[in-house]
Amino acid sequence: MTTAGEAASGRSAALLERVIRSVVYLLGSRIVLQGLSFVSTVLVARWLDPQDYGLMAIAGIFVAMMNMLTELGVGAALIQFKDVSDAELNTAFWLTVAAAVLAYMVLYALAPWLSVFFAIPRLAAVLRVTGLAAVLTVLRIVPESLLRKRLRLDRLSVAEVISTGATIPLTMGLAYGGAGVWALVAGSATAWLIQASCTFAFARWWPGRQVGSRRLRHLVRYSGAVLGSRLAWTAYSESDRAVLGRVAGDASLGFYAMAIKIALLPIEKVSVLVNQVAAPVFAEIQGDLGAMRACLLQSSRIVAWATLPVCVGTLLVAEDAIPLVLTQKWTPAVPVVQLLCLYAAIRSLAALFPPVLMASYRADFLLRYNLAMATVMPFGFGVGAWWGGALGVAAVWSIVYPLAAAVMVAVTLRHLHMPWRALWNELRRPLLATAVMAITAATTRQIHSDLGGEGPVRLALVVLTGVVVYGAAFRLLGGPVHQDVRVIFDAMRRRALPFAVSSRSTP
Repeated sequence: MTTAGEAASGRSAALLERVIRSVVYLLGSRIVLQGLSFVSTVLVARWLDPQDYGLMAIAGIFVAMMNMLTELGVGAALIQFKDVSDAELNTAFWLTVAAAVLAYMVLYALAPWLSVFFAIPRLAAVLRVTGLAAVLTVLRIVPESLLRKRLRLDRLSVAEVISTGATIPLTMGLAYGGAGVWALVAGSATAWLIQASCTFAFARWWPGRQVGSRRLRHLVRYSGAVLGSRLAWTAYSESDRAVLGRVAGDASLGFYAMAIKIALLPIEKVSVLVNQVAAPVFAEIQGDLGAMRACLLQSSRIVAWATLPVCVGTLLVAEDAIPLVLTQKWTPAVPVVQLLCLYAAIRSLAALFPPVLMASYRADFLLRYNLAMATVMPFGFGVGAWWGGALGVAAVWSIVYPLAAAVMVAVTLRHLHMPWRALWNELRRPLLATAVMAITAATTRQIHSDLGGEGPVRLALVVLTGVVVYGAAFRLLGGPVHQDVRVIFDAMRRRALPFAVSSRSTP
């Protein structure tokens, strides 16, 4: 006869196995995608003009809003609610498809007016094509949510690698051939199509005709809060480009779009990896505050060690690396990148807290938080764009966002009954290691400059110094992370460990 303890241990072991499989596949895919994206970005940026990136950035604002609106928040609801029926899945699918068609019709009609508003004649055509292609992303919401709920993120990783691997040669070929902004449009559309096809194939789910649910009201209420929160988030996170494009034009926006892409490239890979695992894991352990505290602290520790040195390192080498790698025409983006790296470092950690609130059914707080940000940030971006163009907008991100993120962190910690001290204990070591690396690398750069050195040699020396110093600091100070890595590899080898987090992680 199986005891309750044995059953719980079995469920924990199965959860750990799914988590580890997801982490391994996500980590591998992020490494592959990071390399491919870097090479592709460098080459395409050399062949295209800043105006092309500015045009695509403006179009991306409205496509992102369209996608967020048509998603209706059902993806998060399908992950958080247990025992979702076939009828509920069908309802979610057909609702999102209907919303996508309606949203595209509105976007199609508004495209000429938006082109006039931003004074960019090509914008209308780009909007209509990218908007039509973006409808494909809506089709995969339900099967993708099912894969996330089952923690089959390995399948999602494979789909992303396949779509990226097929898209990059197309984008590069078109950019080299002089297609301009249409190289970026074709690349995005192809990626969405391939990823949607792979997601349906991996999930082995197809929509049916049976719809409805006895708890539809609860699902709609939760989805509505999620939708409102995400719409507000999209509104303020995309408003920087909308405001800058309107105030300073597409050339300045092009420099900004490239700068924020460079600054966020490293943290998006790591934070997305952690959050893709964290959302379904927190959904499975919701109600167990001790386990949620342990998972949050563990995630914060891992992300801090991974992202802080990369963000600070990018800030230090931007002045040498950007003109060398992207050519001199991108030099105006250097100070913008440096400011945005500070924002990126904070964002990499702040992104860990919304999954906790979602699993705690605190989507209402996230809605209020994002509505407040959607009110404050566009005004700040307007002031920043008027004062300093792209640099002014970057300054707003670096100053205002950390203050707002502190509020969200405080609410999350209060819900988990966890003091700030517990979080600080996990962050102080990676912060110290990053500070030592930054001081040493900056000193090395200054000494080499004083001796008349510059260019590739100085860049290589600073990078090498930073890697060596941070590696040594990680070896000396990274004890808890060493333990995390050992647990993962031990579990991969034995594949039968109970899901447990070291007691030191619990405050």
